[in-house]
Amino acid sequence: FQYCFCRCTSLQSIPEGLFDKNTAATSFVNCFSYCSSLQSIPEELFNKNTAATSFSYCFQSCSSLQSIPEGLFDKNTAVTSFSYCFHSCSSLADFTLHIGSEVVSNCSSFVTKKAGTTRTIYVPTGSTTETKFNAQATTLGLTVVGE
Repeated sequence: FQYCFCRCTSLQSIPEGLFDKNTAATSFVNCFSYCSSLQSIPEELFNKNTAATSFSYCFQSCSSLQSIPEGLFDKNTAVTSFSYCFHSCSSLADFTLHIGSEVVSNCSSFVTKKAGTTRTIYVPTGSTTETKFNAQATTLGLTVVGE
């Protein structure tokens, strides 16, 4: 699903269950990037995509996006890259997010730091994911919690 809906500037919402039958999909790179009117993401959008390994740039520059569903990536246990996933989402405020993968090796510029926001990411304790997100936490304005 690389670049699938990239630059769909009129897209305001994503239908629930959009990717449910695509259980073998591995890449969502740039899938919704630059969808400047996108306002919401369904919580279970990627629940059935357990083989997905990359969400790099997936929602980059979705300037109308205001929140991230807490369980958006909690079932995606094979993900290795979240680089630039929510980078330049200028309307994005506070969020809490659970990451299910223990093997994330790249989360650089996951989100653009925004003063006055509280952004918490729960990750598997003792995992590569925890190490990588902790290394970026200050730069990205994140609080990383192991669970």
